[in-house]
Amino acid sequence: FYENMPAWMPISLKKGKGLTEPLEKKNALTDGRLIQFNAAKLVRYLVFDVDEMHPDDNADYEHNCFYNWHVAGLPPPQIIIKNKKNGHCQYFYELKTPVSTSDKSNQKIVFWLHSIRRAMTLELNADSAYTHHISRNPFNPIDQEVFYSLVGPYSLDELTKNLDLSTKYSIQKPDDYLGLGRNNDTFHTVRFDAYS
Repeated sequence: FYENMPAWMPISLKKGKGLTEPLEKKNALTDGRLIQFNAAKLVRYLVFDVDEMHPDDNADYEHNCFYNWHVAGLPPPQIIIKNKKNGHCQYFYELKTPVSTSDKSNQKIVFWLHSIRRAMTLELNADSAYTHHISRNPFNPIDQEVFYSLVGPYSLDELTKNLDLSTKYSIQKPDDYLGLGRNNDTFHTVRFDAYS
């Protein structure tokens, strides 16, 4: 994870306080409570913010999202960060080959990645409003436990194994395009008001 992080990255010292100017990786990972885990326009990690137990989980333990991936029948994430206070988790899935999301990238692959991320969000019972840009810092031990699995990075094909990707996207539903970037989210959220 450390080797894959960008050489410079913005961080947040406290939730809700915004991001700093980019810091050198070593300092960023030492000081930051929250980090920007992917380089700009390059997705190496899919991160999911899981705040609620999976609805099919019948376990007797107190509120805990740690096993949502297992209950959903999805492959294990490489990293799980669990909030000690409330049991909320963040799952990190590393991709074998990072996906470029720039305007010059193959948009079919970008939409395929988006479809996978959307389907995994639904299966994991994860936060659908999560921006996929900043996460907890696995190198900062404050109020969190970090768990690492020994699985290697996944290809996009491997992540689709138990996912239903048959959803057809509709230009009439702004939510179908959420998660492709802040500008994209804003456009597809307000455009219907603008049309009228």
